Amino acid sequence: MPDQTRVYMNLKMLQTILNKPNEVNEIIFKVRDIDRANEIAESVFLVYLFLEENV
Repeated sequence: MPDQTRVYMNLKMLQTILNKPNEVNEIIFKVRDIDRANEIAESVFLVYLFLEENV
């Protein structure tokens, strides 16, 4: 059975990742392998850091 846990993140971070200021209010990631959740979270954070400095 899939895990229905939600992860909350800073809205500004999410808007930066998706390049949609003042538009995004939710994003959902479906993680097939829960053992990789931390790895995926780290990847999302690194994308945010990159976009924050380059967009």
